[in-house]
Amino acid sequence: MGIESRLVYGLVATLVMGLVPSGVAVAQSQCEGGTSLSAEQQLNIRNVSYRGRGNVCDFGANFSTLLRGEAFRPQDSVTNQQTPQSSMPRPGWIPNVGANPLDLIRTFCRRDDWAFLPAGSNGGLPCTTTTRGASVDPGAVARELFGALSLPSLRLDMNPRLGLVAVPTWFWVEGYSGQVIPLSKTLTIPREQCTLVVDRDARGDPLLNSSGDPVVHQRCTTTFETIGVEVRAWPAVYHWDFGDRKEQTVLCHGVGACTAGLGRAYTDPHTPSPIQHAYRLSSLGQQGLVDAYGVQLGITFSAEYRFSRNGNVLGGWQGLPDRELSWAADHKVQEAQAILTRP
Repeated sequence: MGIESRLVYGLVATLVMGLVPSGVAVAQSQCEGGTSLSAEQQLNIRNVSYRGRGNVCDFGANFSTLLRGEAFRPQDSVTNQQTPQSSMPRPGWIPNVGANPLDLIRTFCRRDDWAFLPAGSNGGLPCTTTTRGASVDPGAVARELFGALSLPSLRLDMNPRLGLVAVPTWFWVEGYSGQVIPLSKTLTIPREQCTLVVDRDARGDPLLNSSGDPVVHQRCTTTFETIGVEVRAWPAVYHWDFGDRKEQTVLCHGVGACTAGLGRAYTDPHTPSPIQHAYRLSSLGQQGLVDAYGVQLGITFSAEYRFSRNGNVLGGWQGLPDRELSWAADHKVQEAQAILTRP
């Protein structure tokens, strides 16, 4: 006895792709109720336990079919019953004993249905996949890396070490050459993926429960995902404060090394540092009993980050908020006065 049911998208995919076709199914732009297509345009499927024939219809957003078919199961050691002749399971029908006509319209997610099923569908019913694991925000990791940036070896130097009023002191930086600073961190994240898999008998047919639904069990696997976060930081602004309310600012341009605000180490009296300052007063009484000017250098670093999954870079560089680091040094400045010793 034929059975009819309107099936959508996933079921048609299962029947077209999951079983062995003996004809060609052509999607029609319109499907009239009960209208039969020519044999070469019909869905015509056959496998060990089921036969089916129907019209495949294309509604633009999805496919459907009016399926007409029959279910049968060859005689075996389990049952000698013939195919029921009604469109519903007969009274007293026992799972896996004889054929259930409604099995013909059940959706079984198979790997060869990939073109019509959601990504990641596995064999079995339903097509349910759950993934558990810690989530990682690459941006938060990048901000943490950039927030921990420090240049402990950087120090300020000067010439002359003991300054003189009205004589320029040349300043420079030791321990940093203005280069781009790379930072990175790699995280290994465990992922547990679980799917529901249909239980099958020795012949490979699905086991069914008392309601005629497939019996399923959960199958879980654990994989490890590697998340890599890269950060690159570079100097954007150098700001010198000479301690007497005088300052000097040097701007850098774009991603890359910038040496303009680092000054130049002393080599000879004819090659000055671009960072220099002449004091008008001595440092006597400055910073309390220190008697020295407090010289400070602030470097504003810009940064950006990108991340990868299992070695594959995802997307481009993304910006991070700027961050300023500062260093200080004391500079004593004396004053020379002319003394008349004889008239």
